[in-house]
Parts: sequence; structure tokens; C-alpha cells
Amino acid sequence: ARWMLNLAGLSGAAEVWPGKAHDSLLRVGDEFGVRSARLVFMDHRGTKFHEDLRRVEDKELLAIGALIIADNVLKPSAPVFCWTMHVSPAFEAVNWALGEFVQHHVEDWMVVAEFLRA
Repeated sequence: ARWMLNLAGLSGAAEVWPGKAHDSLLRVGDEFGVRSARLVFMDHRGTKFHEDLRRVEDKELLAIGALIIADNVLKPSAPVFCWTMHVSPAFEAVNWALGEFVQHHVEDWMVVAEFLRA
């Protein structure tokens, strides 16, 4: 990720924090305060997405208009997250069906949602 930021000439505009989202979320709140997250990208075990989303909401980290992007929603499956994104009035979400990386014939989903209100 750092290499991509350097390649794009954006290393001064963003930071890469390796580690688990559970720990990094607390750091976001400590360093930047409430409503400071404008982009949340989740690309790990989909079964944990709803827990990370709840943590982000509980800490009030999402800025109005923030984007939440979650990869691997179909496999290994994130039904609670997907349901939450589509029934909550706080989000406007779209599911995208894509070929899995390296295995293009295997379908997976990516959810892109905008945070509308607290």
C-alpha cells in the first residue's frame, strides 16, 4: 500500500497503518477525533465486517458523506453487514458483482456505501 501511495505521489496525503482494524479504529479516534473518517476500506474476513462497522459507528468516526467499501462480501460471506448496509437509513449502498482476484470465473461481491447521517 505504501508503494502505491508513493507511485501515485500521494505519500504526503495518506498514511498506511498496518495491523488489525480493531486496533487501528481506536487510533483514528485518538488522532483525528469524531467524524474524521472519510473512507473506510474493508478487505479481510467478511464475517467480521458488521463488527468493524459497529465499532466505527459507536466511536462516531464516520464523516457525513464518508464511503465504506467492503470487498469479499459474498465469499466468505458477510450477510449481517450486507443487510445492515441496505436497510439502515444511515447508508445508501450498492452491491457490485465482480470476478474474484486471480479466479475471474468465481463471483464475489463488493459493497460501496455512503454514510448519509448519524
